[in-house]
Amino acid sequence: MSRAAQLAPCELPANEDAPDFGCIVALSRIGSGRRDGIRRQVVGIFGLSIMQKNLLQAIELALADKWDAAHEMVQKYETNTTAAWIHAVLHKIEGDDSNSRYWYRRAGKLEHLSDEPKEELAAIRKEVDERP
Repeated sequence: MSRAAQLAPCELPANEDAPDFGCIVALSRIGSGRRDGIRRQVVGIFGLSIMQKNLLQAIELALADKWDAAHEMVQKYETNTTAAWIHAVLHKIEGDDSNSRYWYRRAGKLEHLSDEPKEELAAIRKEVDERP
């Protein structure tokens, strides 16, 4: 019997990283790194994850001067570095430099501290769009 035939599929728990189409079937007997690779391929085939869509929506809200709605959306993903980067830009727009610096540090993006916010949001959007 082939290795693939020996592997039993399992359902991953639902979470905000799961794509819109419902669930991802993963192979239970392979390492998590390989499972993550399969997940990226599946997401690439079926579309962006819910989190990616929400982060893109937060960027669009920020660009439309809907700061509160954008801020509320990124707060849902505060452990994600891309969300932290968007959060940093939002506080830069707000004029809260110390809070902005905190979120840039959390995102590992301090080099963007002096970037123009709209250009920076466009760069983040491009990065999220191109992510597998």
